[in-house]
Parts: sequence; structure tokens; C-alpha cells
Amino acid sequence: PELSKQSLIVFSQINMYLEAELNNADPWVAAKAIIKPGIQNAPLRDEIFCQLIKQSTSNPSQESVLRVLELVAF
Repeated sequence: PELSKQSLIVFSQINMYLEAELNNADPWVAAKAIIKPGIQNAPLRDEIFCQLIKQSTSNPSQESVLRVLELVAF
């Protein structure tokens, strides 16, 4: 149950990261919020990776795909 809750939060944070520049927000704040919990929690890290791959698959926005790949590179 806790992993499910964290997964939903991460999903929202990934979307915030992808839209950060559109909302005049700092994308690195969102990136840190995604990456830090994954470093501390291996199952969540796996979930984050899966969510990022899903976001990059069949995504019509090349810019979004590049931003997802930035996160994967961390």
C-alpha cells in the first residue's frame, strides 16, 4: 500500500517535471523530488524507472521524451 501511494506521488512529480518550463517552475526541484526517494527505496526506484520508460514510449512530444531521458540519466 505504501509503495502504491508513493508511486502516485512520483507519477505526479514526473508530470510536474515534464511541464515545469511551461509553468515557469524550476525543473530541478521536481527532478530532485523524483530521484531522492528512489535512491532511498529500491522498490520505488524500480517503479520510477518503469514510469519513466512508459512516459518515453509512444510519446508524441520529442521534448518530453528528452526530458524523461534526462531523468533516466540520473
